[in-house]
Amino acid sequence: MHFGLFRTLRSALTNCALAVAALVLGACSDSTTGTGPPPPLGDDRLVAFVSDSRNFSGTSIFIMRGDGSHTTRVTSGEFHDDLPAWSPNGTTIAFTSDRAPAGIWVVNADGSELRSLVT
Repeated sequence: MHFGLFRTLRSALTNCALAVAALVLGACSDSTTGTGPPPPLGDDRLVAFVSDSRNFSGTSIFIMRGDGSHTTRVTSGEFHDDLPAWSPNGTTIAFTSDRAPAGIWVVNADGSELRSLVT
């Protein structure tokens, strides 16, 4: 019975941490450059999602257009990457991962510059 409460509390804290990470990324980013993928708004919306496709012992973050086309794998490896959240300017994705150190990680939408944000 206590495990259900623990999972609920852990999920709420993780979602809160991802929201804070997204705000921090937005505050620290330079939105005037106009480079990189389009933001996840408008006609060219991008969707970030988790799948175990092509990952036999974990889950990866993928992005695709809102119409389901142009699916691209953003993270890889034998890790459990989960709960992707876009930065406000649409250039980076924050997510939870069990890679070392376990915690919140950030990656550019093109899969470059993978880095740990919060452990």
